[in-house]
This record gives sequence, C-alpha cells and structure tokens, in this order.
Amino acid sequence: MRLPIKTRLFKSFASALSFFSFLILTACIESPILHHADADTVTPQAQTEADCPLHFPTAGLCASITWDQMQTEDEPGSFKLKFWDAKTATSDGPYLTPENAVFTRLMMPSMGHGSSPVKTEQLQAADGSLVAGVYHATGVYFSMPGHWEIWIQLRRDRGVLEQAKVDITI
Repeated sequence: MRLPIKTRLFKSFASALSFFSFLILTACIESPILHHADADTVTPQAQTEADCPLHFPTAGLCASITWDQMQTEDEPGSFKLKFWDAKTATSDGPYLTPENAVFTRLMMPSMGHGSSPVKTEQLQAADGSLVAGVYHATGVYFSMPGHWEIWIQLRRDRGVLEQAKVDITI
C-alpha cells in the first residue's frame, strides 16, 4: 500500500531538514582530513606569568611573540618568536633553539576552525647562519574578526609534543 502524498512530502521534507541541519552544525567542525586533530593529543599549556608568556615545561623553555606587522587588508601579518631557557635566561636572552620542530597554528575556537598555514622558520643572519632560538612566522592571516588563538607547537615526526597559546582578538 502506498502512503498518501502528504505523508511522502512530509517525510521528504523532514529528511531534507535533517540533512541541512547536520550540514550547518558540522560546517565549522575541525576536519581530521586536514590534520586539525593532531593538536588534541597533547594537553594544551595556556599562557603563564609575564616573564614566561609561552611556557613549554617539558622542554624547559619559555617563548614570546613580537609582531613585525599585524595583518592588513592587503598583507598577512608576521612576527618573531623567541625561545629561552626557563630557568637560566630571560626574554632578553640568551636565546635557545628548541630540540624539536617549531610550528604555528591559528585557531578560532568559537568557529572550530583555523586559518591558512603559517610558515615558521628559524631566522637567518645576514651571513646565512641560523640565529639561535629566534624564528620568523609569516603568512599570519586571520580569516574573520573575533577571538583567535595562536598556538606555538613543538613537534617531532608530525606529532605534537608540547604546545602553548596566545589569545588575540581581531
């Protein structure tokens, strides 16, 4: 026996409504395909006291961010990232290069997504030598206004060993 047309239309409408509700609710959820899930394997380390703005207790390091240029309508932003020994140095140095690779991630927690990848490279001196403990992050692009987190991560073999964050409002 075939269902009446109104019942069939209602079921079709309900199915479509469920599907579109699902799409709306999941549109800003992080995608494991895009490797967003890797940071969830490590307990985040939030900002600490002023003398150690980014704290990496396992590595025994502190770090700070100094903006070269904030993002404009035409240009992405960039900043310097400096690391020092948490027990023996200060934000003025001497700087210490972490044993693990340094990465930068931009996340907008209210939307559940990040922004385009940030290029983070150890700074080179005029003679081409690497500057100990100083990195340059370029391509810093916040895709919309609001509250953002800048996550600095220490990684090995694509795994996050330790991370710390800076909150910023755009």
